Amino acid sequence: MTSNCWIINHCLGHRTCQRTTPALPNGRLGTEDSLREQLETVLPQLLECKLQIQDSSARQQPLEVDSCREALASARSCQQMAWKFLTSNGIDLSHVVPTKFAEEMLPHPAAFGPPSGPSLAESISAEVFPPVMRLLSYNLFLRAPAPQFTHNNEDDRKDERLCRFVEHLARYDLICLQEVFGAFSQRREWLIHVAQRFGLKDSHRSSTNVRPRFIVDGGLLILSRLPIVYKSQLTFDPGMHLDRFSAKGALYAKVQCGPTGPFLHVCTTHLQSTYSEDSAPFAQATRHKQLQSLVHFLKEQTNDHISDNGAFVRRWPLLLCGTLNFNGRRGLMDGGHSAEYRAVLQLLKEQLGEVRDLLFDVAGCHPVTYADTRLTGSQEVPVERVLTNASVYKSNTLKRQCLDYMFFFPYQPHGESTHEPVVPATCQIQKFAVDRSQDVGAPVTQLSDHYGVEGSLAIIESPAYLTAERPEQRSRITDSQGYKLASVSGEETATAQPDGQVQLDSGGDGVAEEAARQEAAAEVEAVADAEPTP
Repeated sequence: MTSNCWIINHCLGHRTCQRTTPALPNGRLGTEDSLREQLETVLPQLLECKLQIQDSSARQQPLEVDSCREALASARSCQQMAWKFLTSNGIDLSHVVPTKFAEEMLPHPAAFGPPSGPSLAESISAEVFPPVMRLLSYNLFLRAPAPQFTHNNEDDRKDERLCRFVEHLARYDLICLQEVFGAFSQRREWLIHVAQRFGLKDSHRSSTNVRPRFIVDGGLLILSRLPIVYKSQLTFDPGMHLDRFSAKGALYAKVQCGPTGPFLHVCTTHLQSTYSEDSAPFAQATRHKQLQSLVHFLKEQTNDHISDNGAFVRRWPLLLCGTLNFNGRRGLMDGGHSAEYRAVLQLLKEQLGEVRDLLFDVAGCHPVTYADTRLTGSQEVPVERVLTNASVYKSNTLKRQCLDYMFFFPYQPHGESTHEPVVPATCQIQKFAVDRSQDVGAPVTQLSDHYGVEGSLAIIESPAYLTAERPEQRSRITDSQGYKLASVSGEETATAQPDGQVQLDSGGDGVAEEAARQEAAAEVEAVADAEPTP
């Protein structure tokens, strides 16, 4: 609806868009003004309806269904009028190319389906599958209990910070978290339970079954309002310094964005940290090895389509986010590309195809996400003093770094389908600063030592998706290096490790139907009988 309103204004010669849109022929002013007035009335009603639904869900209170249905009916009617207005007047939208990021999303022309009204089932589906997916990647700094010598300070206020963070959950549809450790603590399970009350009913977490090789898990967590149809995880080889005790790696999830499509591949990771200037070259070499393992893992996980030559290729878009721990900034006050950033981007392009750094494309530079500072007069002071190690601010190499990213790998069409089903819209830093009016005298200024990265993706549901059958998930693939991937549906996840072993973790939050689960299990069993185990 917001997109249609944007297009109407766009085509009416709105003062912010006059330079890029041709004027309409004469004789249409009455219809346009009436349509614009209706859109401006319906949109606030629809937003209020959405807020009511989220609030009722969070508070576990009954919902005023009749008012919500009326708001949806009005919105659908207005959307049909907008569609008819654009098509009946012969407005050519093919030349209107959406910027990769805009305050309001301009959808692809293929987003305009037939003008017939949707059924009640489709209206319910629209609630489950929102037209704009709101994303967050955040290093929450919830370390596992550990000896005092590993702490930056006496008390990092984990419980208080976590309680403040859950207040933001309702804003997002997909949340990728780092440093949310499940070892020796129930905080992660509590967070998952609270997230379910806010509608983030599906989740994927790092396995805590990592000993004796590691002491704690990888600390990764994915929370999703949309169904996760497939999930797996990768564990890196042991890192260096304190990182060697953690089973660092990556979580992968295939997220269903519509009733039958599109889909989005999602991966969150946490790479080797740099603990000092002296160890920086060794940390960079470790990260490079981890990235090589990661891209190989993602190439295997994102096989959507078999090409003409029989090779598996990715079709749906891929989102890679997390704390990658290489500094993208060239210097303290220079947000240009660093040498390591260029090397990483080149590796991603070569292995995974076209890639967009969402945050850089919007900001025009690499903004600081860790150890930020500010100027007071002629003095530079830390923005956050409690959670960040004080020694970091003494080093020009370690402070004011950009360590957190959202990389987007676009849709790769095949056959007749050429439009992009998932389009990047916005991306920006979210600092999660402590509200001093609410927490007077709080010992921390922000909820973590990192800033979060939030963004949004416009989901384009073309008519083809509405009539398509739900695609089958692959059963099992064994590559030349011994990675074995098991297709799962429901409550299992596949864990891939460099030694070729696959571990299925039960107890997940899958949403696939029982029939699909049984069918996938039968396929796995059939392939297992046919293929020798390496």
